Amino acid sequence: MQCYVLRRLHDPEGEVKQEVLRGLAGIGAYYFMPVQTGFGKRTVDILACYKGRFIAIECKRAEGGCLRRYNGTCCVPLRPVVASG
Repeated sequence: MQCYVLRRLHDPEGEVKQEVLRGLAGIGAYYFMPVQTGFGKRTVDILACYKGRFIAIECKRAEGGCLRRYNGTCCVPLRPVVASG
């Protein structure tokens, strides 16, 4: 698994997501943003596929740190993705 960090200080998380979506659209990737309703399993912000590769993206602002549930080596929604190999 590879992790890339897009750091833009002072940008709300929504703007970071829009920048990621523009990048995915620019390379012709398929992407989907699941709606988090609070029921069922949590998942990442953006699921994508590019050239046969599955991509899971969790967006966070650079400043302000992560919420308590995301502290640690890997945020909670990415743990099942990492565990599946």
